[in-house]
Amino acid sequence: MTDEEQRFLDAVKDYLAPILGSITVGTVGYFAGRKKINAEAEKLEVDAEVAKIDSITRNFQALIDGYERRIEDLTREVEMLRQEVKMLRQALDKRTRI
Repeated sequence: MTDEEQRFLDAVKDYLAPILGSITVGTVGYFAGRKKINAEAEKLEVDAEVAKIDSITRNFQALIDGYERRIEDLTREVEMLRQEVKMLRQALDKRTRI
């Protein structure tokens, strides 16, 4: 091997190793970055779905709360009307005896 050939091989070794190393690191970094981006995108999608479900749940909870209050009002009204009916029956019973 001539001196010129040896210098060429040394130059190739000196320049090729850093270039290959850079390409390897860049490739690994690219795939790691893509994996991270995909994971973040998936997390954002899941968070959006959770927020959507929470919004729907809050709407239904507001409806349920309204219905529960209305049921309580109607229950009180029924109890008052029952008491009134009892009182009216008692008044009628007293009136017919006289």
